[in-house]
Amino acid sequence: MLRWRKLATVLRREYLTRVRTRAFWISTLAVPLLVTAFSVLPSLMVSTTGGRYTIAVVTADKALIADLQRILTSRERQDTGLTGKLDITLLAVAPAGDSAAQRTELKRRVLAKELSAVVVLPAGILDDGSPEYVSTNVSSFRVMSRIERGIAEAVIHQRLTREGFPVGKVDAITKPVVMEAVRIAPDLSESRKAASEKSFILSYVLCFLLY
Repeated sequence: MLRWRKLATVLRREYLTRVRTRAFWISTLAVPLLVTAFSVLPSLMVSTTGGRYTIAVVTADKALIADLQRILTSRERQDTGLTGKLDITLLAVAPAGDSAAQRTELKRRVLAKELSAVVVLPAGILDDGSPEYVSTNVSSFRVMSRIERGIAEAVIHQRLTREGFPVGKVDAITKPVVMEAVRIAPDLSESRKAASEKSFILSYVLCFLLY
């Protein structure tokens, strides 16, 4: 019994000594904040970057840009459950003879807030080449991802059409598959909403307690 008392006394003294240190309090506050930053901020950045965007698309392929606008409009209808809805309007711009001067003028319009960004689709994009996203903000991950996926889908659509596939079949072939997260509860019930938020809260509490 005496040994346990001595052990308790030693543990209490060590704990109080540690609690009194500045490093203990800094780390106690910093760890939960870091967990919050790495777990919550990325999802917030993705879910709240809504708003209206006017994007100039430099291309001579009218069919490609029409496909791209159709795809983006279709995606907008799926934004109803998100915090911020993306409303992307494309402005078709035919390539000019002086591409450097045209690019400079479009960049000026971006700086003047007349345009949100400029997307340049190279002439041979159906065969090769990479599109460019030119903007003052290249960290709008949700907007850039929406545009990138839209271009990829539109290019595939045009390639299949060029190979002679009927338009109806092309739409069916290129229809995207969206995976939905379903969380299983201990009682075998399923939850399709706020799964990530609940997981984060649990992780946060466990991390704090374990620390």
